Amino acid sequence: MQRIRNVARRFDQYRRRHSHLLEGLVYKLLAMIAPATKTHFDPQQLDSILVIRSNKRLGNVLFLLPFLKALRQQYPMAKIELLVARSWQAELFCGCALDAVHVSNFSFRHLLKWCRLLGRLRQTHYDMVVMPFRSSSDTLTAAFLHSHYKVAYHHPLHQSIFRHSVSSAQRLEHAAFSALKLLNLPDAPFQWPFTQEELELLRRHNLAKNRYRIGFFRGARGEKILPKSYWQQLVESPLLQRADIEWVEILAPEAIDGLSINHTWLKCLSLRELAMHLAELDLFVSADTGPLHLADAVGAPCIGLFSHTDPVIYGCLNVHSTNLVDTSEAPNLAAEQIAQHIQRLSSSYAA
Repeated sequence: MQRIRNVARRFDQYRRRHSHLLEGLVYKLLAMIAPATKTHFDPQQLDSILVIRSNKRLGNVLFLLPFLKALRQQYPMAKIELLVARSWQAELFCGCALDAVHVSNFSFRHLLKWCRLLGRLRQTHYDMVVMPFRSSSDTLTAAFLHSHYKVAYHHPLHQSIFRHSVSSAQRLEHAAFSALKLLNLPDAPFQWPFTQEELELLRRHNLAKNRYRIGFFRGARGEKILPKSYWQQLVESPLLQRADIEWVEILAPEAIDGLSINHTWLKCLSLRELAMHLAELDLFVSADTGPLHLADAVGAPCIGLFSHTDPVIYGCLNVHSTNLVDTSEAPNLAAEQIAQHIQRLSSSYAA
């Protein structure tokens, strides 16, 4: 099944690379439906804003957190709404001071739901519709919406839709901060928005801890996934056979069982519940995937394992985290190196 998914993913990448001419033509036609009504962009006159980020991946959606925080700081009195891809993503932004979160359900299967949503959104004439990260589906959605300004980073394909395009920076930036330059927003941290009740609960739980808790997640997409033997070598390292260490495996929703019956398995019903558990860990180890970025956002020290992606763009941002990189064809990130890193952290914890 994983091999089939990888093949399908490569085909989709090929399709995107070779269908750009047709895509640009479609956008030019759609641009006539609801064109931006003002030519000169005035960022001072914004009372209603719709942010479009209908991506299905947890990590990609989490990278929107600094943008939303800075946007609210810049426009404290504006009505700010967000459009996401799936209903489970709405809870990610409970503490972001948004006025509304809409769900696009953009897919052929849910085409009618998407059309009904467009009908509701078209009843509002926004001051600005903004697409912080380039997306074909988001461009298509924006084409139908009424707005004075439609803002995105410049790209020749969608400039007919987003007439207020901004040139992107030439230097590499982390994905969590790259959108800030789009509207010249102030710097904002990559930080999970805990509620006051959640913070108080975390404080009480941390007072009761008496073991060093190391969490790990074995799942990942495509070629980023690491073999089961890798994780076995890690948790069975002689350096880590200590009574004061508790291994906690975070299970994916579709997982049936964990790596071993000798450590704790954890499967959460919601992302906010998962965020709470990750925040209680003393260390979290994972490949480049959604739970790693969630752990990073809640402030847990992380070891990110990067075999096929660039940590400059997607790496952990927490000052207590480490990004390990392997550029070989077959990933062989040394479990012993990670074990030694954990050993140093656990020794300081015991002290």
